[in-house]
Amino acid sequence: MSSEPKAMTVPTPEAATVPEKRRRGRPAESKEKNNAMVLFYLGEASEDPSSRVTLKEECASEGDAMIESLKKGVPYFRIEVWKARAVVKDGGVEVMKDQISVRA
Repeated sequence: MSSEPKAMTVPTPEAATVPEKRRRGRPAESKEKNNAMVLFYLGEASEDPSSRVTLKEECASEGDAMIESLKKGVPYFRIEVWKARAVVKDGGVEVMKDQISVRA
């Protein structure tokens, strides 16, 4: 062990002033733009967390579901539709999922 001071790297002022690029998550409705089937429903308000979910009213968009949820004081649900498929590889079966798209 030596008592000599160790050199440290200090960033230049130019590097310190460059803002970092932020990564953003996808907006909630971006999957709809990819033709994925996403459904929005108002639910039934329940105080019991172990009770079953009851879907009451379908909404046209997540924005509509949010507004109606706020007005009525009930939760809303976002449902993505998926389908399972089997893929046989090397004598084994792998279960994959495919997102169902909206039919035009």
